Amino acid sequence: HTPDLMIYLRCSIPHLVANIQKRGREYEQSIQLEYLTGLNERYEEFIFNYYPGKYMVIEADEMDFLNNPEDFAKITNQIDAALFGLFSLE
Repeated sequence: HTPDLMIYLRCSIPHLVANIQKRGREYEQSIQLEYLTGLNERYEEFIFNYYPGKYMVIEADEMDFLNNPEDFAKITNQIDAALFGLFSLE
């Protein structure tokens, strides 16, 4: 059984690297760019070619949903619209 909606937070490699550096977790600091690139490619391949359920892609580079309530509300509005057919208030 697939979820009602899968949310894919798409991030560019520079954005991922900035987030890793910002978090400062020791075990993440040695992650290679090639690994991140391959991971992004595999996520894209799975979601767009193999995932059987409904999905939503959110361009996370353009948002700060952790610190900006407006960005968080925008995402939750999009989720509500996708799940319940409600109109987004953007």
